Amino acid sequence: MPGSIDEIAKRIAEGEGIRAKLALHLRANSGKTDYPETLEKELHYPVKQITVNGKIAAVDSGIAGEELHGFDFLVMRSVGALFDYKNSQISSHCHFPSALPPLDYDIRSGLDSHDVIWHKSLFRLKGELSCALSLMKKHSPTALLMDGSIAPLLSDKPSEDSEMRPLYDDVLAAYKGLYEEAWNSNTSLIGVIKDSRSKRFIEILRRHAEN
Repeated sequence: MPGSIDEIAKRIAEGEGIRAKLALHLRANSGKTDYPETLEKELHYPVKQITVNGKIAAVDSGIAGEELHGFDFLVMRSVGALFDYKNSQISSHCHFPSALPPLDYDIRSGLDSHDVIWHKSLFRLKGELSCALSLMKKHSPTALLMDGSIAPLLSDKPSEDSEMRPLYDDVLAAYKGLYEEAWNSNTSLIGVIKDSRSKRFIEILRRHAEN
């Protein structure tokens, strides 16, 4: 039957086979096609093994919200993980401020649809930046990985008359404090931007395939 487990497994295997062939083709032609839309000029770069020493940290958060009658409710938790490497081996690790830090809450009322979106994004950013700054001050990691951009995004900027404007100003101040501490502690800030389906990459390949 079309929806059976065997049929689904077969379709997945066929798809993986097609992707494997395409990957081999792209790797063989790496450097032979110019992709002006990208910073890298080749599609395939061998990974060079290096010895890792120092502290590597990462910060992320989880957030949940509910639009209720009369008010909007948000709850979130930010946590950092710190790994101390010696000769590319993890010698120790810890969570910051703990493996299960306290929850942060925020309640607003009378928000319009745009404010609801800004509220959630800015509240999450403020929590993550605060956690990252505190972690950096205490542990001075060699590198700190942040989920997403390490610079404010235009989409997060509310209108001048928005109730979220003060929260946006707090986030900008948090970014400034993070940059200053990174400079003082000689920490590299690294933004990790995920595109699990490689949509941008596929768009570029499709354009060149059609030319």
